[in-house]
Amino acid sequence: MQVNYRIWGNETRVLRSGVDITFNFAGIILTRSQLLGGTAALLVLSIFFFWLWRADFGLRFRVLV
Repeated sequence: MQVNYRIWGNETRVLRSGVDITFNFAGIILTRSQLLGGTAALLVLSIFFFWLWRADFGLRFRVLV
């Protein structure tokens, strides 16, 4: 038997009920979840590139490339 079935069981679970809030930008429809995911991805990438730009390890990494 798989470990995840032993821990959480095999019945169906609902992560979120209801309809998500939507936003319309110039004919593009985005949900709140999509906006939050995109914002989080941009934040993580920005922090990573800032770290590469400012850190000593980032300088060494750029030299190797």
